[in-house]
Amino acid sequence: MLSAGAVGPYVAGNLIGFSIGLIISILLLALTLRAARLPGTPVANIALAVCSLLWNVGGLADILAIPPGSLNTPDPGSIALAIQFTGAAVWPIPMLVIWHHLAQQRWQCICWRLLQVLAFASAAVIVTGIWAAAAGAPFLPIVGLKEFSAYDATFLQLSAAALLLRGSSVSRTLGFSSLVVLVGLLLTTLSVIVERNVTPTDSLQCALGVTGQQSVLLIVIGTFFLFARFRFADVFIRYSVRILLAGVSAATFVLLIDSPFVERLAIHALLPGAMRFFVMAIAAAGLVMCFVPLDRRLERLVNRRVFHAPDYRNAVRELGEQVRRLYSE
Repeated sequence: MLSAGAVGPYVAGNLIGFSIGLIISILLLALTLRAARLPGTPVANIALAVCSLLWNVGGLADILAIPPGSLNTPDPGSIALAIQFTGAAVWPIPMLVIWHHLAQQRWQCICWRLLQVLAFASAAVIVTGIWAAAAGAPFLPIVGLKEFSAYDATFLQLSAAALLLRGSSVSRTLGFSSLVVLVGLLLTTLSVIVERNVTPTDSLQCALGVTGQQSVLLIVIGTFFLFARFRFADVFIRYSVRILLAGVSAATFVLLIDSPFVERLAIHALLPGAMRFFVMAIAAAGLVMCFVPLDRRLERLVNRRVFHAPDYRNAVRELGEQVRRLYSE
């Protein structure tokens, strides 16, 4: 349960995160629908995008619900939570389907089938339990179902990576995509573990709550990288990464303004409102100055890891320096 001091930043951070996630999920769904006729796993691709959409739509509706859903009574907030965790429960299934081509050896095929059975079984338990609670007839602890959804997704993805990627030559795009997805899952799971076993301060409680919900954005972005070979995918992916960076900047701005340090600084100032406005201006200017360099670095990283595109700007700069050295000699 969030304390009173953590509610405002928690709501603001999640509103930003789920809004960004909703935009990226719509882009992902549009990309998978455009590529539905291409060979591969089009149904699984679309299902993955729908799961992302369910998570973000449900999360955004739950944050906007007054009061937020608790899954104790069949109200709009509890239905929103059920929609959100339906997406979280189902998404490992299409992800494993997309990875099926990596199961080359017999033992890998057997392991893949076992993981699929586990994914279907755990999804059935989570979806049934969460919707039963939304209907007002819970038969499993809700907190346990939420934690189980995080642990289950992390276990399935780590197991699939260890079993299917072992000893096989995978593309740089698939490797980078898997790494981003795993980082997102590990952040979510670590947030759940720390929040459950540590008594946090208001700031830490807010940070853990936002991180646990919004690290799913890394999973969505990592999923996007799987479709880099599709037509127009480069435009979708580059704009999605830029949107994600803008969302992280906005969330950072909100958390900085609502931090205890700024509160104490404003209280001890002669004009608290003016001091808060001054800190807001400094923080906004700093974030704006950092946005462009970070955007360029992320674009280079995506070009190198996902699209394998040469950095022409850097090549032109190096060529210019070599020409200048020749003239100076």
